[in-house]
Amino acid sequence: MTKLVIIMSMRNVEIIDTNYQVHADLLKKASCADRIADMRPGLFSKNIKENGMKSAYDDSAALHLPDRIRNDALAFRNTVEAYLRNEMTEKEFHSHHVGMGIYEHREKGRFMVRVRIGAGIVLSGQLIRIAELSHQYGSGILHVTTRQDIQIHGVTAPHLADVVERLLEVGLASRGGGGNTVRNITACFGAGLCTDELFDVSPYAVAVAEYLLQNERSFMLPRKFKIAFSGCEKDCALASVADTGFFARIQDGKHGFTVYAGGGLGVNPRVGICIEEFVPAENVFAVAEAVRRLFDKYGNRANRNRARLRYVLADAGEEAFRELYRQEREILREQGLPGEIPAIRKKIPHVPNGRAIPVPLVLGHITADALTVVAETALRFGTGEVRTTQLQDLLIPNIPEEVVPRVLGLLSDAGLGKGANGHPKIVACTGASTCRLGICRSRDLAQAIGDHFHACGIVVDNASSPVVRISGCPNSCAAHQIAEVGLQGSGRRINGILVPHYTVYVGGSLSGQGARLGEKVATVPARRIPELLADCLANGKIDPVKLRMRAPHYEEPPADLPETYWRDFGSENAFTLPGRAHSTAPAEHERASK
Repeated sequence: MTKLVIIMSMRNVEIIDTNYQVHADLLKKASCADRIADMRPGLFSKNIKENGMKSAYDDSAALHLPDRIRNDALAFRNTVEAYLRNEMTEKEFHSHHVGMGIYEHREKGRFMVRVRIGAGIVLSGQLIRIAELSHQYGSGILHVTTRQDIQIHGVTAPHLADVVERLLEVGLASRGGGGNTVRNITACFGAGLCTDELFDVSPYAVAVAEYLLQNERSFMLPRKFKIAFSGCEKDCALASVADTGFFARIQDGKHGFTVYAGGGLGVNPRVGICIEEFVPAENVFAVAEAVRRLFDKYGNRANRNRARLRYVLADAGEEAFRELYRQEREILREQGLPGEIPAIRKKIPHVPNGRAIPVPLVLGHITADALTVVAETALRFGTGEVRTTQLQDLLIPNIPEEVVPRVLGLLSDAGLGKGANGHPKIVACTGASTCRLGICRSRDLAQAIGDHFHACGIVVDNASSPVVRISGCPNSCAAHQIAEVGLQGSGRRINGILVPHYTVYVGGSLSGQGARLGEKVATVPARRIPELLADCLANGKIDPVKLRMRAPHYEEPPADLPETYWRDFGSENAFTLPGRAHSTAPAEHERASK
């Protein structure tokens, strides 16, 4: 059955009834030599090494690293070397490397390095460097997160500083990818492309990141601090549930933003409240800095479990919270904004009649070789720009219409473009297979859902079916609490036996002032989830209304509990909360990818 591949026009969206393989077949009509000449592995890597990143395209769209980030990255080598000389305890080293966006896997001695991708915009040369580092120092498998970062996995401690420094050479950093910091600032992955947007918000997201990252206090906060920019009320960037969310708005012909603050997912989730009905676009720096200062000043440093900005809002109340914000704005008006104000840089011009080609990934995974193909394709046929998406996919913008078949064929040859392939589109956190905070193995459940649908001959219309978001614990790294269909891992006892379960959420949505959290409707044994979702199909898609009605009927396990219920998907061991088995799968720690 042919698959629907969504190709975004540059200011238009069209759905083409086609398949990557169709284009691969068309390419086979050309000579093998011609095809190899089009995309010779390593060709553009070599050019970038010899001529520098800026030789092929203008990098003005991507994040420019402030000197503070560069200095911190270079100083990190001293920290690593002290740790390797046993001059620093594990706990002390942890306190340093987490703020650098580096987390240890369940496999001791192996680490994940999270690379900040400002506004989800990354350049071909940068992607090629990430792929090279994964090959040389990591597992060779990379991961796109729900907050538009890219994670390099499997790095050993002696090579951490090498990775950080070589990222720096191409304008990338992991600093602030974890810990109590200003995290990656996200934007709609279709910014500048989508017909629904009021204007392109990505230059503002990049500039605010450059501004805040100058300040050492941005790395000394009570807890993580997330900022997002959305170009319209559809809220593709999840701004309504960010610590600070900016929504594009035009008033009297002037570009600006409606601003929300105090949102967040996880334990005690909530939608943010409006703190600015309209603020001119040039004031985004003052707004972001005022909320950051509010959080720095009033955030709960004594109780980590109540340290996020949403607890300041909950404790103060909405009006008092707004007043605290107004006080910080007034101080900034009197004293002036500290630091250098970055320019709002214009982006690479669009290609006339260009297209944006989606590269769907399975649960955000991509091999280093495949990532290199994506990067070189973007450079060869586009403007050398690639986007990371909140759905853990990639997007190549600015592809001339006449070469779209060739591009799709090259991606197909690299094993890309299959995505969910007739199964539900699933966004999942790492889960307990590798995450130290996980309860259930969410990625293994995602695989089990796909296997069950395939075994039953079920084909899902991915273009219209709700995205299924699966989090292995309450922390909501997969944003299950705002999904139409969300699943949250937990453990419950049945006849005295601890059994993995998932709480089913239905009806979440993101739409500016209409954003709402999903409703808990049932808690179902993990082994029954694939069957439940298959039972809730209607017209080729998962029906949230059916799920709401039928999920409670799946709460009860069989009277004679099969042994498989004692084990989570992907594990041969009995389910436990404290001592979950390690996985041989590519390790990630997506807890802080939130």
